[in-house]
Amino acid sequence: MVSHVATPCDITLSDQHEFLNCAREFQWDQVKRKINSEPGLVNVQPCGREGHVRWSALHQASLSGNSDAVRFLLEHGAATDALNSDGKTPIDVAKNKCVESILRRYATYGLAMSPTPLRTTFGVKTPPLSKVMKVMKITKAMKKKKSKIAKGKKGKSMVYKGKFEKTVGGLRKEDIAKNKAGKVVSKRLSVRGKQSYGNIKGWVEAFMKARAELGVTGFVLIKKGSSLYTKTKELCQ
Repeated sequence: MVSHVATPCDITLSDQHEFLNCAREFQWDQVKRKINSEPGLVNVQPCGREGHVRWSALHQASLSGNSDAVRFLLEHGAATDALNSDGKTPIDVAKNKCVESILRRYATYGLAMSPTPLRTTFGVKTPPLSKVMKVMKITKAMKKKKSKIAKGKKGKSMVYKGKFEKTVGGLRKEDIAKNKAGKVVSKRLSVRGKQSYGNIKGWVEAFMKARAELGVTGFVLIKKGSSLYTKTKELCQ
C-alpha cells in the first residue's frame, strides 16, 4: 500500500487554501495540475477562519461522486482515514455506492488491489451511478431470450402474424383465424358463437322482416304486447 504523503512545511497556507478551494468547487483539472507540481498538497487540511479543520481534497471528490477524481487522489497518496471537522472520513461523505466501493477497496487492499479504470479526460464529469445502472439493466434485458408467449389485447394478433408461438391462454396460429369483421379470434369460440346464433337466427330474421313491413326505422324496443313484437312472433312461427 502506498504510504501517505506528509504535508511539507514549506507549503504556504495561502497555497493550501487555494488548492482546497479548487477541490471544493470540483475543479478537478486544477487539482490535478497542482498535485502534479506539488504532491504534498494531496493531504493538506488547514484550519479555516472559524478554526475548523477543512475538508481534504478526497473528502470533496467523494462528495462530488467523481470516481475518476477519487482514483487520481488515491493514486497520489490521499488518506482514506482523514477526518473533517465533523469527524467523518471520505467514505462517510461518499455520494454514491461506486465511490464508496472504490474507497473501501483501497482502504482494505491498497492501490495494488484497486482495478485500473478506463480513463477519460480528467475534469470531465463522469455519468451518475443511476445512469450507469440504467444502461446496465437495459443491456441485460436485451440479452435475455425473447419470450415465445404473446401477452396483452393484441396477443392473438401477434401469434396470427407469426411473431410469437402462442398466447397466454395457449392458442397457437392454427387455433385462431380472422372473422368477417377482420378481427383475429379463436376458432373454437367462433364455432361456438355461430352455433349459439343458430338458436336465435329465426327470430332475428323474423324481427328484421317485421320492421320492414311495419316501416319501423331507428332504434325501437321490442316490448311484449307491442305491434312489433306481435308481428315478429307471427312471422317466426
